[in-house]
Amino acid sequence: MNPRPSAPAATLLSNASRELRSLRILVERFEHAAYILLHNSNDTDPQEVSDIQELDHLMQTINNIADFIESISEKLPEDLNVQEAEALKSIKLEALASRLVNRAIERAEESDENDSGDCSWF
Repeated sequence: MNPRPSAPAATLLSNASRELRSLRILVERFEHAAYILLHNSNDTDPQEVSDIQELDHLMQTINNIADFIESISEKLPEDLNVQEAEALKSIKLEALASRLVNRAIERAEESDENDSGDCSWF
């Protein structure tokens, strides 16, 4: 019987930190798009401007949490492993789960480089 696959805890945390940084970039793109839409709007509500500015705080928070997680990952012993299945049981997105355990990262990086800019809603 094969033992359950395990992964270094430091690697899992570093990968989670990388995912958070990717989310920050996504929020930054959304903020830019929202500003453009608001700028082109005929009716600018000060509350809407304030709400969009909250995205900056969200980006800073995401980045700080990513830094925190990365800092912890750098201090963990290299031989501290975590059972992959147990660690990932709450992750519903298959691609995210794969990235968190370092599977198919090369393919994900290639698809980012070849991004056609098409919009996918779901």
